[in-house]
Amino acid sequence: MGIKGLLPYVKNACREGNISEFERKTIAIDVSCYLHRGIVGCMHQISQGKETDFYVHYVLKYVKLLLSHQCNVIMVFDGRPLPAKRDVNDERRAKREENRKLGEQLMKEGKVEEAQKVFRMTSTITADIVEKTIQTARTLDRVDIVVAPYEADAQLAYLTKAGFAYAVVTEDSDLIPFGCERIIFKIQDSGPCTIYDRSKLPKCVCRQLQQNFSFDLFRRILRLQATPTELLLRSISSYMYSRRM
Repeated sequence: MGIKGLLPYVKNACREGNISEFERKTIAIDVSCYLHRGIVGCMHQISQGKETDFYVHYVLKYVKLLLSHQCNVIMVFDGRPLPAKRDVNDERRAKREENRKLGEQLMKEGKVEEAQKVFRMTSTITADIVEKTIQTARTLDRVDIVVAPYEADAQLAYLTKAGFAYAVVTEDSDLIPFGCERIIFKIQDSGPCTIYDRSKLPKCVCRQLQQNFSFDLFRRILRLQATPTELLLRSISSYMYSRRM
């Protein structure tokens, strides 16, 4: 997800840090990023219809890491698919089904390792997966749950813009052009992470642009790097975000 090459481009606005720096802050977490990773870890079981809650524990280990530092956590889930992405989502759905059938065929042939690689490409977040994760998360103190109207990006940006959250935990670089002030990337089990600070963005452009730098200028630069489809989807999401404010 995100604009290709964006994180290296904004490296001067990022630094290495630790989640302990956010002690007692309210942190929003982009749950879908970590659900996808958790599902990949148990895709073989899911594809065969076997019961598993591996993905729940995968997501909650990051939530519990934040809680261990006395943070308040807002878990933000994706809502309905954006109507503008219907064709894209249909193509992805067809590809996942194609890979599922291929994985099953490889399993029948005894090619387990190859099958598992193919099964990883069939991962998708279902309503049952979301519901199981939410029900487990509700047992935790200092955790709030938000289901966004559509994709979580705009909702996460709104939470930081409105002051409900101090920072966002995600692996999706799209949160940068959405305007989040602070983003925590590449969080590790023991706390090390990469911290993006929007106020440092002027360091990412040439000296001439630094003199009259604005966030709108930065977003115009990003538009030059995005594909027409990316531009359309981000424009729609940004419009929906502005309507909420």
